[in-house]
Amino acid sequence: MNKVDDIRLYDVNSQNWRHFQQFANRILKTQYPDSLFRDFDNHEHLVYIAKLAMIDGIPIAGLKAYSIISNDRGRKSRILPTATYIETLVVDETYQGKGLGSRMLQIIEQESLHCFIGDLMLHTPVNNSKTIQWYLSKGFIIKDTIISYYNSTDVDPSHSRDAYLLQKTI
Repeated sequence: MNKVDDIRLYDVNSQNWRHFQQFANRILKTQYPDSLFRDFDNHEHLVYIAKLAMIDGIPIAGLKAYSIISNDRGRKSRILPTATYIETLVVDETYQGKGLGSRMLQIIEQESLHCFIGDLMLHTPVNNSKTIQWYLSKGFIIKDTIISYYNSTDVDPSHSRDAYLLQKTI
């Protein structure tokens, strides 16, 4: 079996975005559209991170995060991002518990702080207990519950259509 030391981290690009999509769809048991993954050259966000971790050309983890403008805390700025949104952070079950997800979260935190963005946000199904516990152990809090958040998404049928909004101040 391959060791964690053999992992190579790549920026998502025109050569590998489809590998990221297929990997994420398999792990998350869903069918996200191409548009969610092929916007790797998006330059509209102050922070935009899309990474794919691979061993011997096989994807084992991926992440996509970008800065957002939020009205949280009464801010109305149209210029300055108020948070980095983690759209996808996924690790193959074989490699969970080995620090790979934590390392990917550190990349997001470092890039966000470098751009003076101090909050991270994400959504996850309310019954996704393992993921929720992992994020809570990393300092996230449950900020809100959004009813029917996943209604227009083909998510894993075992997951709730309702989502928690998780947030962390870094």
